[in-house]
Amino acid sequence: MERYESYKDSGVDWIGEIPDHWEVARLKNHLVDRKEKNNPIKTDFVLSLTNVDGVIPYSEKGDKGNKAKEDISGYMIAYPGDIVLNSMNVVIGSVGLSSYYGAVSPVYYMLHTRYNEDVRYFNYLFQTSTLQNELKGLGNGILEIRMRIPMSKLNNVILPIPPKIEMRIISDYLDEKTSEIDSLIEKTERSIELLEEYRKSVISEAVTKGLDPDAPMKDSGIEWIGEIPAHWTAQGFTRPIESITDYRGRTPKKADSGRFLITGRNIKNGRIDYDASREYIPESEYNRAMQRGRLIKRAVLFTMEAPLGQAAVVDDDSCAAAQRIIMLVPDVKRLNGSYLVYWIMSNQFQSNLLTFATGSTASGIKASKLNQLKVILPPLPEQNRIASFLDTKTLEIDALVTSQRKQIDLLREYRKSLISEAVTGKFKVPGVA
Repeated sequence: MERYESYKDSGVDWIGEIPDHWEVARLKNHLVDRKEKNNPIKTDFVLSLTNVDGVIPYSEKGDKGNKAKEDISGYMIAYPGDIVLNSMNVVIGSVGLSSYYGAVSPVYYMLHTRYNEDVRYFNYLFQTSTLQNELKGLGNGILEIRMRIPMSKLNNVILPIPPKIEMRIISDYLDEKTSEIDSLIEKTERSIELLEEYRKSVISEAVTKGLDPDAPMKDSGIEWIGEIPAHWTAQGFTRPIESITDYRGRTPKKADSGRFLITGRNIKNGRIDYDASREYIPESEYNRAMQRGRLIKRAVLFTMEAPLGQAAVVDDDSCAAAQRIIMLVPDVKRLNGSYLVYWIMSNQFQSNLLTFATGSTASGIKASKLNQLKVILPPLPEQNRIASFLDTKTLEIDALVTSQRKQIDLLREYRKSLISEAVTGKFKVPGVA
């Protein structure tokens, strides 16, 4: 990247050096809070602000975040071209440029330019982590990421100010480059989705059809399973299970250290992820929490709700299990625990499971319902081969997914860096004289 011919100290830590012909100024000298109320009602078109998608119609937001109030007379008005800024979440990137006219929550500020400057430039400024970090000390509240920043303090934040023409050129450049990066991220995310679908397909095919493409087939007698190898059997889910331990009961008291507590968040993709959530219970709570039965290596943990239907083989029997988890101990003469995990992960079993789920969002199942579910059982040696095959195959797929996710992280970091360096003048954007 080409740099400007000369620089000067901006006098502001988060900005650093700026091109010699740029200035710095307080936010209030260039941006104004609109402060237009929706009372009397001017519009019933409610807008929402998200960290990922920016300003969108509330109807497109789904169930995430706060619900809109029925009475929106206390809301504010946003116009196309306004920077909509969440006064409580701007420090984590809750800010975006509106393309709509609509009503927004009163916790938002609607900023427009005082001198008809390119508002996109200022919106990009708010996307920088350096400015977001600078704003953290301005809020009033308890949690750092949920502190309302008064407009009186926001007004006095110092911003870098290039000439008007450069604002437009920088904004045009960032529009183009961020669009290219976002397109790459979107394609990579779709690639991950396809890999996840392929993973499910490989598992489902192996546990219902086996590894021998020439094996004689028969009707399983179960419509949602279809044909299975002729020497396999379909039977009740709990028949090859030696014991079932339900860990429901009073929630164990949490601690900073002690016995690792496996929760539903730790069980995903057929394995126990000890980094997904790190919770502990004190040693004094361990015996009480596990009085129904301590974990057994090679047994299977199964989540009963939130999330429903995740499973993994126990690889550390010194841990504790949280509520909403049951432990299935297979009859080792009939059932391989790893094969059971893959059967639980199959599309067929997951569909079967949902038919017995309860709750407003079909999010849970009672242990008493498990005997109504089904399991397909190959002979034990064949289960072992299927489990070994799927161990290898899923690890290969998981490695590809991990690589793709790292690529997304790198693209997002590059996007942030590019924006930050462009809006603070660390390089000369193509087209600037």
